[in-house]
Amino acid sequence: MSIKFTRKTFAYFDNAKANRFDKEWFSQNEDLYKEHVKEPFQFLINAININIGDKLDIINDQSYKSISRPLRPKNKANEKGFVKDFISTDIAEKKTSIFEWNPGIHIQIGANENDNVIGGGLYMVSGRQIKALRASLHGDYQTISKLLSASNFKKSWSNITGEKYKRFPKDYNPEDLSAEYIWYKQFYFSQTLKRSEVIKNDFTNKVVEDINNCIEVLNWIRKSVGKYKKNN
Repeated sequence: MSIKFTRKTFAYFDNAKANRFDKEWFSQNEDLYKEHVKEPFQFLINAININIGDKLDIINDQSYKSISRPLRPKNKANEKGFVKDFISTDIAEKKTSIFEWNPGIHIQIGANENDNVIGGGLYMVSGRQIKALRASLHGDYQTISKLLSASNFKKSWSNITGEKYKRFPKDYNPEDLSAEYIWYKQFYFSQTLKRSEVIKNDFTNKVVEDINNCIEVLNWIRKSVGKYKKNN
């Protein structure tokens, strides 16, 4: 049985946004949250795990335990409110350092237009990771270029995006073919979703397909940057 997002999902998010400072509002609407937000989101994540989890190098036992909580702690509620108007997860290996995030997949559904997004790759990039990534981009450019231009990847994703440096990184040649990627200080790809897309019957299947189409790129990134070790 498929459990899907509906118009009630976004009705919850819109009302959560309007009542974000009212903790009691959530208590009165917790059942709505569970049925129309948490359950379909968990169903989506489980579908990813069941269908393609064994293909992803970034998967481990921690990957499916990080669904965002519906309420913020008191120390953060004064600024943004108690009630969150979105739900999200990061499917990635458990962090081995407080200073860096591992490559992964980010999925978020919410009230605002930019809340409805799926992305993959490296968004928060540490100094260690960018050094390792540049070395791979330069030394293995043909492989990553081929993966990013493959028809299955292009079917679901645009090219790499993210912030670029104002000055080209030293130690690399701006005329080299790999320069098109070495310009980036982030290395990820994403798609912004419309509400009408999220509530479609085939949304879960579409997300599974899209992530399946980027697995080789994700695994290449994961292999390139490795994991933080204390003796680095």
